[in-house]
Amino acid sequence: MNVSPTSIAKGSFFEHLSPLKQKHFIDLFTPHGNLVMTVTRSGHPNIQSYASSVVSSKEGITTKQFTPNDKFEKINVHSGIKPFHAGLLISFINELKEKDPKIKVPELSLEELAVLSASHSGTRIHRTHVRSALEKVGLNESYMTCGGRYPSDEESRNRLIKADIIPSKTPIIYDQCSGHHACQGILSKLMDKPLENYWKPNDTVQEWLLQELKKCSNDDDIKIIPYDNCNIPTFNLSLGTFANLYSKFVSEPQFKLIIEAMTKHPFLVGSETSLDSCLMNITSGNLIAKLGAEGLVIVINKKEESCLVLKEWGGNGGYRDRITIQTLREIGWLNHGQAATLSRLPNFKLEDEKHNVKYEFNKPLFR
Repeated sequence: MNVSPTSIAKGSFFEHLSPLKQKHFIDLFTPHGNLVMTVTRSGHPNIQSYASSVVSSKEGITTKQFTPNDKFEKINVHSGIKPFHAGLLISFINELKEKDPKIKVPELSLEELAVLSASHSGTRIHRTHVRSALEKVGLNESYMTCGGRYPSDEESRNRLIKADIIPSKTPIIYDQCSGHHACQGILSKLMDKPLENYWKPNDTVQEWLLQELKKCSNDDDIKIIPYDNCNIPTFNLSLGTFANLYSKFVSEPQFKLIIEAMTKHPFLVGSETSLDSCLMNITSGNLIAKLGAEGLVIVINKKEESCLVLKEWGGNGGYRDRITIQTLREIGWLNHGQAATLSRLPNFKLEDEKHNVKYEFNKPLFR
């Protein structure tokens, strides 16, 4: 349904709205992006999925889009920003060492850096590495503001349920964002700032992260948004800016350790069933991927030094994952065998024979 002021009947309530509210109304009912996938049930169209996608080169040039306006679409970055923040932590630690070579700073392992970049599933190994990173600066998870939900790992979740622990009482360390909160807590400790304020939008840590993001992206229009789903701020910026930011990920020295951590330990970044971990594993680390909430994904091609950012506007992770695999196949970042292998996994199947559901793509996706 596309809505415009001229398509509203004269005398309707729409005419009495302010221009700003009219714009909000039009935005609400006008699909963003491009119709890329139709979900059929018993051969009949059931759901249509719209998405926007941008591919950016290391020079910051947009090389592909689903539609001409995709690079201007504004998004909240959610968990897609986690690897970048982990890289900024490394950069801050290196600056401290340059100023004072004798200063004691944490030497974080690759496994610890992987979980600081992660939306993890809450397994024992995830929790162990988050805690060990915190211990290196004398912290534990008690300060964190995330929590209140079960982990996605079935074994860990069932253990909590058997112990009669309800979601709101689940220990913070199990939360999928505990690594990100550890990253920001370590930054706060190294900056010698009050730990109880790290989650506040006007705190030194959040302001520093915002300014670094603006500096690295050359975009002063980035906004800090309180709050994300895990109770810390997120950032609002355009798809084009986000793709440009991560297209430089491979060539910037401070991110090399993060790339090594994520590609050597892909399942610490997510889980054995999450698309980002599966992409890094099946391509032997040539693709570096990170999922974000509400239908977001970033994929960096290490060899080409390019980045794809994709947003499924319905916020459906299952649709996002299937569209992403098809998109990567179309641009040659996955070969036929890799795409076929992924599409046979339960989370990414293109056909559900039991319920007679099929996922059908518009071809080509890029116009």
